[in-house]
Amino acid sequence: PPPAPKPEPIFPPPAPKPEPFVPPPVPEPAPKPEPVPPVPTPPAPVPTPPTCEDDADWATDSGDTCASIGSAEDSASLCALQDSTGVTASDACPAVCNDECIVTVNCDNDEDWSSTTGADCDAVASDPDTLCSEVDSAGVSATDACPASCNEECIVTLNCDNDEDWSSTTGNNCAAVAEDPKMLCMEMNSDGESASDACPASCNVECFPEPPFVPLIPVPVPSPSTTTKPSVSVTETVGTPENKDTLSPTRAFLLSTPLPTEFVTIAGSEGGTITVSTETTGPPTVEVRDGERR
Repeated sequence: PPPAPKPEPIFPPPAPKPEPFVPPPVPEPAPKPEPVPPVPTPPAPVPTPPTCEDDADWATDSGDTCASIGSAEDSASLCALQDSTGVTASDACPAVCNDECIVTVNCDNDEDWSSTTGADCDAVASDPDTLCSEVDSAGVSATDACPASCNEECIVTLNCDNDEDWSSTTGNNCAAVAEDPKMLCMEMNSDGESASDACPASCNVECFPEPPFVPLIPVPVPSPSTTTKPSVSVTETVGTPENKDTLSPTRAFLLSTPLPTEFVTIAGSEGGTITVSTETTGPPTVEVRDGERR
């Protein structure tokens, strides 16, 4: 038999050639964001001060004006009134109806305040130019503690001069108002100003002149010549000596009090007079003289 073929040597397959190294792609850097400019913060709105000037031409159909509403006791309830065009008093009369325009001043003194020199608010009122600058032990000044004495807005100066140009809608001036103030002080002129405001000398009782002072003339009463109350011995003579009797109870009562003068004459019960002597040289005596009727 033919010889067996020699087996082919078995070689492992050649390893594949490695592919050349290719570095991974480097990512491009992301673009930097452009800076965003800051948004400016708008300034805080400055509050606009309210307009506190009343409209002098505003009036309702019934004649109410800003002045008359301001002088009314219930002015707050009248601020809803409207004129013929629908404008309310709240809009036309801010000085009367707008709370921001109404300034309330505290004029009450602090009754417990006392300065380091011992002056209280009453003392400050007697000399405000000098004492309103004083302070107490806590540093509170008289200007703050005593507004009724130091704050000019709390010190009311009385004006008693009538407005000579004022005249009411009925034609009365201040002189006419003075003749009947009870009825006419409520009248107003075409601008809504009342006689009470325009004619203080006619309507304000604080402006009325005081009655002249009439001094009282004291009448001196002489004191008794002795401090010891004398005992009263009473003798009554009516007609003849046979008619002597004691005084009636009424007469005796009239003589039971100390006599302020040396000689006093009082009425007797029978229509005569009783003359009482209070001389201290002896007991007082009483004599009724019907004939003379003194």
